[in-house]
Amino acid sequence: MGLRGMTQKATSHAQPRRLIIVPAYNEAGTIAQVVRELKRIEPDADVLVVDDGSTDATAQRVPAEAAVVRL
Repeated sequence: MGLRGMTQKATSHAQPRRLIIVPAYNEAGTIAQVVRELKRIEPDADVLVVDDGSTDATAQRVPAEAAVVRL
């Protein structure tokens, strides 16, 4: 069995993962609430906040339930 067979076998029973991407620009006042609400609605989804060059504390206010990338 080559890689192809192993990949099919490994993923055939796996549940698909979901990723919610949240673009954010100067959302320090609301980002934590947005992330927590998303996790409440979709608890199994991963959340990624993309801080698009904010000049406020948006990236620092992203809760631990989400990942953040700063551009």
